[in-house]
Amino acid sequence: MWMMLLRTAAVAKMREVWFIVNGVHIRYGLREHTLISGLNCCNYPLGYKEFCKKKFVKRYFKNGETIRLEDVKAKLLAMGAHRDRLRMMVLFFLGSVICAQTKVGPGANDGSVICAQTKVGPGANDVLDFFQRAVDDLGYCKTFPWGRYSFDYMVKEISHTMDHFGGLVKEKTLWPLPGFCIPLQLLAFEAITELGKRFRQPVEEVDPECPRMCQSTLKKTEMKGFPLASVNQELDRIKPQDIDSILPTRNDEEKALLTVIHEENDDDDCRDLAVDSWIKRINEGYTVVFEDMYQKDIAARQVSEGSVNAEQTVLEGIAGGKEAAEQKKMLEDVMKKKKSLGNQFERVMSIVEKFEERLVSVESFVKEAQKGSEKK
Repeated sequence: MWMMLLRTAAVAKMREVWFIVNGVHIRYGLREHTLISGLNCCNYPLGYKEFCKKKFVKRYFKNGETIRLEDVKAKLLAMGAHRDRLRMMVLFFLGSVICAQTKVGPGANDGSVICAQTKVGPGANDVLDFFQRAVDDLGYCKTFPWGRYSFDYMVKEISHTMDHFGGLVKEKTLWPLPGFCIPLQLLAFEAITELGKRFRQPVEEVDPECPRMCQSTLKKTEMKGFPLASVNQELDRIKPQDIDSILPTRNDEEKALLTVIHEENDDDDCRDLAVDSWIKRINEGYTVVFEDMYQKDIAARQVSEGSVNAEQTVLEGIAGGKEAAEQKKMLEDVMKKKKSLGNQFERVMSIVEKFEERLVSVESFVKEAQKGSEKK
């Protein structure tokens, strides 16, 4: 997920996030969130923000008492077999999974992000106010589009992350990202199939109607996750045409799932001509690739992995022997000619710039002359 955040594109859209990997744009929108999570992502019911009055919470938490996730868990464990235990369990689930808060762990030596971990202690936030009201009606909780709610929360947190870093997320940074992160964690593996084959494995005898996050799991490793360097190394082998900008459905089961639990936003999103043009070309069957970004992505990964300048490597590698000396002299001659050509090119560009300046003055003179003739 951190690999994706490092490549977040600046767009005007408020309800979707775009990442650029190997020069290809990858969308994280409500459709992607739905396909991966399998949660209800239909439109919100009318008046949902004012629904319920927190009667249940007021029965178990006094005025002014904290309602942090650890407090909810303590109440839950103390209840035993009680008729209100299910409501307390739902409140704990919403606060720990649907919009999980975070805690910051020890320093990291690689680009990393902390997500979906319970923050405890005095600095922890209270469970969201909407969750406290929703558990008054378990029937309402059962039908509410928690997928859409968790997606909106994630988009807001990603926006907050980008603002915090001034629009450019950096490596070797530890940053907490709260929310239901699983769809975003799996997005790269789903959009870049070869990456998924390298790091994930299918679950045996899985029901085809299960959402994607249940159909595969990370391959076992001695570490808690995969180092960013390993992911970057695999990306070097992946061509732009092997990346899906928008996740396609795999089978009829997924198509049927989308018709049931997914709806387009009932409000128009902000316009972005660039994004609209990408989507138009993608829908026409084209792969939108920015070759310069692809090359920069590869170069940046090589630098981060400690690669040295290729020309210097060649010079150092041919240090001994007569043949090596000849090759070294030949390469040095090429470098001199390259430098000479570069100087000549700069002189040509200087001449062109002066010519353009003269051309501007000539055009200005012609326009003035035309105006004078029109007055006459």
